[in-house]
Amino acid sequence: MTTASKTRPRRERNREATQARILAAAEAEFALKGYDGARLRDVAARAGVHHALLHHYFGDKVGLFRAVVQNAFAGVSTRALAALRAGTSIRVLLETYVNMLVDFHAQNPNLVRLLHYASLDTSSPAFAAMEEVTREISAPVMEAVGHAVEAAQRAKVIRDDIDARRLVSLSVGAVAYVFHEDRFFSLFHGGEVRAPKSVEAHRVAALAFLSTAVFP
Repeated sequence: MTTASKTRPRRERNREATQARILAAAEAEFALKGYDGARLRDVAARAGVHHALLHHYFGDKVGLFRAVVQNAFAGVSTRALAALRAGTSIRVLLETYVNMLVDFHAQNPNLVRLLHYASLDTSSPAFAAMEEVTREISAPVMEAVGHAVEAAQRAKVIRDDIDARRLVSLSVGAVAYVFHEDRFFSLFHGGEVRAPKSVEAHRVAALAFLSTAVFP
């Protein structure tokens, strides 16, 4: 093996590690300051890299924002599609879906916050980037889940008096809303909603609530 071929995997690992640091730093900066307030130099400083690397890997600020959202959504999408392709029962799919949503929202407070900020200004490049990633990654997953719900309704496994898309939307809201309004619900519950015990209590409660609401 030549010296060049030996060093190539190491360069790849270094490149991936650097990109991961940049994405983590960018997520934190966007969540703290919003898209307009975040500066690439601050992202670079937080990541411990030269700011030229951000342009090299991601082009510009909107490219970096898009990469942050893509990076987060890709993992969730992969997990959801794997469950759908496994052909599991709708009950197992519901449990997987609830676990996936709880994990995503509990483990990504910065991302939840920056997506909220991005959704407020439809004229912002961040809104356009978020919309693009949603179409590419999230929408196909939601469509697939909707089709699985419709199939279960036709089989009379779950209630069929509510539109399948409404059921999916209500399920997402029941699981996710407490994390979107984390400051209020931390006061309401008397403790941080992302504390491990609180997350597990919410997971159990959400699954019990949705199971009762969905199955006849």
